Amino acid sequence: MRCAASGSREEPRDVKMMFPMVTNVEELRRLRTFVRKAEQQLKQEEKPYGKVAFGMMLEVPAAAIMMDRLLPLVVGTILTYWLQYDV
Repeated sequence: MRCAASGSREEPRDVKMMFPMVTNVEELRRLRTFVRKAEQQLKQEEKPYGKVAFGMMLEVPAAAIMMDRLLPLVVGTILTYWLQYDV
């Protein structure tokens, strides 16, 4: 996450991070904490970094059911994947 946030060595760039297979609010909160912690470490080390847009992939039916609780935690884009069912 630190590498993604810091971008290239010449100039930091904004990054969009998309996390797959999120199934509940607690997982999304932990992922967001990891991203913010990486940003704080880079700031403390006085290393340049770009803004990180945070998103998730909607792949798990459990996540689709609680989308109203997940959506406020996402900064960025939500990518909807195909849900496949065995018939």
